[in-house]
Amino acid sequence: MLPKGAFLHVGANTNPQCLGRQGPIFGDGTFKYIPIPEGKPSARCPTYDDLGLAKYIPSGKEKFYVHNDPEFKTFTYGDYLDGRARTRQIAKLNDGDYLLFLASLRFIKDEKERLHWVNPKWSYYVIGYFELDKKVPNVEKITPEIIKEFGNNAHVIRGESGFAIFKGNKNSTPLKIAVPFSDEIKPNDLAMKVLLEIKGLRWWGNELIYGERLSILLNEIKKKNPDVL
Repeated sequence: MLPKGAFLHVGANTNPQCLGRQGPIFGDGTFKYIPIPEGKPSARCPTYDDLGLAKYIPSGKEKFYVHNDPEFKTFTYGDYLDGRARTRQIAKLNDGDYLLFLASLRFIKDEKERLHWVNPKWSYYVIGYFELDKKVPNVEKITPEIIKEFGNNAHVIRGESGFAIFKGNKNSTPLKIAVPFSDEIKPNDLAMKVLLEIKGLRWWGNELIYGERLSILLNEIKKKNPDVL
C-alpha cells in the first residue's frame, strides 16, 4: 500500500492561548519552532528559557512552561482523536505514513538577505515530519511501558488518558529550512499541486495526500533540505 500523508498545524500563533505571536523565520529560510504554552504545567515541563527560545517570545513569558508537542528528540506527538476537523485526517495514518507539520511563521529581519520565497509578512511553512513507526490510538493510562517509549511527550508528562500518540522512526526530522506552503493565508503553487480540496480556513486539513502528490511535497522538502530523506 502506498504511504499517505496528513498535515497538522502546530506551534505558536496569534491566538492569545497559543502565545499570541507567530514563530520567526529569517531571511535565509531558517526558523525557530515555538511550541504553545502548557495549559497543565508541571515541573517536568520545559520552559521557553529552557529551550533557548526566550528571545523569540513576548516579554515576561520566558519562564512559561511549554507544551512541547510535537517533540523532535524522540519523535512523539499526542492529541485527541475525537472527530474534530483538526485531527480527522491524522487519525487515518498508520505505520509508514507521514505526519506533516505546518507552522505559522513571521519574517524577522536579520543580517541575512531575505530570499525571494520568504514572505515579507507571514505564511504557513512545512517545518518537519514524522515517518510513522507506531500509533497508539487510545492511551487508557500511563503505564511504565508508555513512559519508556513515549516519556518525552507532553501528554504523557501531563499524566492524561484517552489520547492518541504517534511515534516517528529514524527517518523523521525537523527541517533546517522551512518549506513555504502559502502566501499569507492563501495556498501557494506547491499547496495547489499537493492538495485537491482547498476550502475553508483550515484548507490544508481536508484530505490525505497520496502517490505523486506526496512525492512532489517530499521532493520540495529535499530541495531545500538535501540532508533529509
